Amino acid sequence: MNKVGILTTNYPYGVGEQFLEQEILFWGEQTSLEVSLLPYNCKGSQRPVPAKVIINKDFSFSINYFYIFILIFQSFFWKELFYLISSKKISIVNLMRAVKFGLLIYTSFRKLKKNNSSCDLYYSYWSDFFSYGALLLKKHKSIKVLTRMHGYDLYENLYEKNYMPYKRQFINKYDAILLLSDSAKQYLVSSFNYDQNKIKIIPLGVFINKDSALNLTNKNTIKIVSVSNCIQVKRIDKIIDALCLINKKNPDVKIIWHHYGNGILRGDLENQARRKLNTQYISYSFKGQVSNSVLQKNISENSYDLIINSSESEGIPVSLMEAMSKYVVPIAPNIGGIKHLVDRKNGYLISSAAKVEEISDAVLDYIYKQSDEQQLQKISAYHKVKESYNSQINYTNLIKIVERVLGVK
Repeated sequence: MNKVGILTTNYPYGVGEQFLEQEILFWGEQTSLEVSLLPYNCKGSQRPVPAKVIINKDFSFSINYFYIFILIFQSFFWKELFYLISSKKISIVNLMRAVKFGLLIYTSFRKLKKNNSSCDLYYSYWSDFFSYGALLLKKHKSIKVLTRMHGYDLYENLYEKNYMPYKRQFINKYDAILLLSDSAKQYLVSSFNYDQNKIKIIPLGVFINKDSALNLTNKNTIKIVSVSNCIQVKRIDKIIDALCLINKKNPDVKIIWHHYGNGILRGDLENQARRKLNTQYISYSFKGQVSNSVLQKNISENSYDLIINSSESEGIPVSLMEAMSKYVVPIAPNIGGIKHLVDRKNGYLISSAAKVEEISDAVLDYIYKQSDEQQLQKISAYHKVKESYNSQINYTNLIKIVERVLGVK
C-alpha cells in the first residue's frame, strides 16, 4: 500500500488550519493509501483525527542554527543568493530571510530523510519550507511531492521587494500544484511560468448540512459576524469604522457584531471599538480564538445575517464558505479567488480596496431590502457553496488526484 505524508504547520495540534478538519475525514475513509500527518509544530492540544490516520510527531522540529555551517556548502543556498543579487531584491531583511528559510529547508530535508514513515508521496498543505525540504529529498529518493497554494504562499506582492524565499528556485520541481481557483492558476502561470498541465483546481470544501435553518432577518436588529486573526492584513479596523458610519447614516439601525479570532492587534481593536461604537444601537463582542466546531455551532445558533471580510489578501476564505453554507450573506473584497465565491446574487463583492464606505453601503443595502429579497440572497449564498464548495465532492476529487500521481488503480 502506498504511503502518503501530509505536511502541515500545526494540524492536528493547537489552533489554525481548521479547514483540514473537514478534509482529514475523507483521508480517513479512503482505503487505497496509508496516510500520516507530519506537523512541523506539535505544540498545543491534539484535535481528533480518524483512527486510520497516523500522527507522526518525529517530523516536528525547531530551527537549528548549527546547520548554518552546512548551509553555506549547499548549492540551493548559493543559487538563492545569486537570485537575490541578479534580481536586485537584495536587502538586509531579505538576506536574513534567505538564511533563515535556508536553515528551515535543510532541517526539513534532514528530518524527512531520517523519518521512519518512508512516504511514497508528500502532500504539503502549504508551499513553504517543509515542502521545499521534501523537494530536496526527491534528489535522493524516488518520491512524489504535491502542494496546495493558498494566498500568502502564492502572491509575491505581499512581501518586501516581491521576494518569497526560494519560491522561484523550487516551484517548478513539484509533481503537481493544487490551487483554489482559475485566477490563482492564471497568476501562477504568468508569474512563475509553471507548467499549467501540472496545475489542478481543487477548491477547499465545507460540510453541507441539509438541515441548516433559514432564518428571516429581524428588521429591528441586524446580526453581523467576522472571522479572522487580529492582524494588520485583515483590516478589522475597517469593519469598526463601517459600523460607526452606518450608525451616523441611520442611527435607528440596531447592530449586533461578533468577531471570532485572536492576534497581536486585538487589544488595539477593542480600544478602537470602545471609542467609536459607544452607542446603545451597536452591540459588539470579540470572541477570541475558538475551535472550528464551536465556531460552526455559534454561527448556526446566532442566526447571523451578514459576514464581513475586509482583508487585504486572501485565497478563498473558508470562513465565508462555512457561513454561506448556513445562509449567511457575505460582504467581501474582490481579491484572490473571492470573486469565484461571492457575486451580486449571493452577496456583495466590493472593490479590492474594501473601502469603509463600500462596507457600510453594502450593509445598509441589505437592511433596506424587502424580506423576500433578503431570503433569496441567503438561499443563493447557500446554493453557491453547495454546488461549488461541497467537501464531499472536492476532497474526493483531491484523493483521486493523489492516487493518479501515484499510479494507484
